Amino acid sequence: MPQPTGGFIEYFVSGSTLESLNNIRSLTIDVGYFTLDWLTCRGLKMQEERSGSTPGGMSLVLDRLCELVSVDRKAHFTNHGILDEGIRNNYKARIQGKEYDFSHLIDKMQSQILSAVQSIARSVGALDDIDVVVMVGGGASCYQPVVEKVLNREVIVPDASLYANVKGFYRAGKQRLNQTN
Repeated sequence: MPQPTGGFIEYFVSGSTLESLNNIRSLTIDVGYFTLDWLTCRGLKMQEERSGSTPGGMSLVLDRLCELVSVDRKAHFTNHGILDEGIRNNYKARIQGKEYDFSHLIDKMQSQILSAVQSIARSVGALDDIDVVVMVGGGASCYQPVVEKVLNREVIVPDASLYANVKGFYRAGKQRLNQTN
């Protein structure tokens, strides 16, 4: 089952009735640690030919960001965890006991994101038939501006995007368990 399925289930099924979902064409993008995955659906039916995965997840972005932070601070830095947390904290992190704002570096790492997002655009093709684009995963807010620019569309990032896949798979498993009992 493709990884973005959990995010799809969490966003669409938790907030919609299944009847209205049947008429929606969607693109769900999951920013994972190693890959960027996407799922295109017509209602609940996956369009495999317009779904896929590519290297280009947060690990590449965090690698580049560590390089930029090292240059900016003039000190070697390799801690992905600190920067990952800092991304979710408005690009602010504590490094060696001091607050460090790295928002000025974000534009310099966008080329890492751009090539992965262009893979989505090539795979999905024209978005004329897509009603909504949803992005989930821990790096969703980091990727959102680039995705919106490349796809020329508004992208919805749910509040709990970091946990959307887990919650969606849990919801689906729970529903399946209830149906078998």
